[in-house]
Amino acid sequence: MPSINYDRLSRFYSTRHGGLAARLVAGRLLGMAEGEARHIQGDVRAAAGIGYATPYMDIVEKFAPECLQLMLTDDTAQEFAPPPTADATAVTLADSLPLLSASLDMVLMAHGLENLVDGKAEALLAEIWRVLRGDGRLLAVVACRPSFWQKAWGGGGYTRLGLTAVLRRHGFVVHACKPALILPPLAWDSYQRLAASAESKQALFGWLHAGVMVVDAKKTMYTPRLVGQVVKQRARQFAPVGRMAGADAMQSRTKHAIP
Repeated sequence: MPSINYDRLSRFYSTRHGGLAARLVAGRLLGMAEGEARHIQGDVRAAAGIGYATPYMDIVEKFAPECLQLMLTDDTAQEFAPPPTADATAVTLADSLPLLSASLDMVLMAHGLENLVDGKAEALLAEIWRVLRGDGRLLAVVACRPSFWQKAWGGGGYTRLGLTAVLRRHGFVVHACKPALILPPLAWDSYQRLAASAESKQALFGWLHAGVMVVDAKKTMYTPRLVGQVVKQRARQFAPVGRMAGADAMQSRTKHAIP
């Protein structure tokens, strides 16, 4: 079984509530990504979406010509149906991303951390730190805890302080952390009418019932210390499933890697 319940997330985002939720979160992400792109020295050349990033890959593709989507699993033999819009998509272990070190300018992670257990969230953050270049940035959509939206995500969640602490422990400095999905998932007519207005008033009551946090974090240059974990050289394991499946596709996605 995959660590992330992709079927549950796919079903939710295909509903009316899910579609509107994706648009609201995407608006918050876009503002952060535009600011992030200005802070990265030079062009944003390569980026990846990790976790269930399918609803937000358009944002990644707007800034980076080289994009890859990575779906996480406990077993690379697990079969997945690639997202309908998949260009280059691969299934990989959370602790063994199939990318060269310092090969990405930007990572967008959605519904990753809160759905990983047994130390896999920490291992994933260590891998994201490894594959980002020196001034690389991490955008993340992470479920809040507690939240009325947790049933939709099918996983746990973080508090704002807890998420900031775990990111700092793994070599990231948080530049912004904002709430999104301010309203609980009300009946459709009410939610459709009130959701956008509530998002614009986040400063008043955004953290009371927020469904997710949208985070902009920057990689720091010191090597993060993973408590109780020995960093080892591992063989990268992945199973390509998208239209550009195969080792050649993966190699083309890392052609800008920094040795």
